[in-house]
Amino acid sequence: MVRISQMSGKILRSVLKALVCVGVVAVNAAGGALTYSAVGDWTGNNPSGPWSYLGASGWGGTFSPLGVYSNPLNGLAPGYVPPTPWVGLDSWHNGIGQPYWELVVHNQTNNPYSWITMILPPNLLELDPESGAVAVRFTPPQSGLYSVSGLFQTVDIYSFNPVHLGIVMNGSTALLDVNGFGGPGHYGGQLSFSYSPLYLSAGSTLDFIVAESTDYTYLSTGLGVTIQAVPEPAAYSLMAAGLALMVFIQRSGKRRMFWP
Repeated sequence: MVRISQMSGKILRSVLKALVCVGVVAVNAAGGALTYSAVGDWTGNNPSGPWSYLGASGWGGTFSPLGVYSNPLNGLAPGYVPPTPWVGLDSWHNGIGQPYWELVVHNQTNNPYSWITMILPPNLLELDPESGAVAVRFTPPQSGLYSVSGLFQTVDIYSFNPVHLGIVMNGSTALLDVNGFGGPGHYGGQLSFSYSPLYLSAGSTLDFIVAESTDYTYLSTGLGVTIQAVPEPAAYSLMAAGLALMVFIQRSGKRRMFWP
């Protein structure tokens, strides 16, 4: 009887361990371990994993990929004087001079980077739309619930002119639409955002946009975004149930069990 009881207990514990493992796998399959960072995922490619860097003629325009990569960022645009090589910065831009230069800049260093009138922290990308609009786009690799959080920050120390900010799903649904962010005396000002849970289908788009509002100068705006997949509640429930039963069996195992 005792041997049968011991064997049955071992089998039950094995089953419960398997149940916990299934719960863990379900959590990971639902994306629980997946975190995406607009800065941390930068590779110098476009697209870079689920992120891409786009330009448009202005707010509401059709976005297309920025096609010129510069590493280091050289000057401000073709024909701009002086053509200073900004070692420590790389960027995607449209290769067109002012006032139509559109670019997304990445700080390769671990420190705030000062160039022209901007100071770019290492945890932000810099978006400068000039007369148009630029966007950092997230395309989820799988359908599910996501937690989206981050901020926009004025990184131009002059900040003479405001910008038009937006977060837009699938080119039409605006989660954020703020026209007039920034302006004189607004250097370092921030606008935080957080959306959770947010359902995103695989292949859909989530655009973080900075566009011209009133004038094309001194518009540089920092962007930091972290997106994390949120596991379905059922996955956590499965794992929790398995753990609870394992604790119960372990405590009960201290007493000798006899089967009839």
